[in-house]
Amino acid sequence: MQYNKKEDIIENLRDAGCDEEDITCFIHEFCNGNQRIGVKRLREYRAELLANIHAEQEKIDCLDYFLYKLEKNEVKIEA
Repeated sequence: MQYNKKEDIIENLRDAGCDEEDITCFIHEFCNGNQRIGVKRLREYRAELLANIHAEQEKIDCLDYFLYKLEKNEVKIEA
């Protein structure tokens, strides 16, 4: 897909979960020749999304391990 229209770029950024403030800043930076700043902004947002994925994966791993222990009858609650 080519991004020839500002609306296409905005739609893509919205689909990626960018908030309106970040979208506005990116468009402003891009249109004013500051692509490096815009790219830096998007890379920081990407890193934030990836950190969130990793945090959620850790939760899933903990739950999977607990479920495994439950299924092996290795979980006991002492009064």
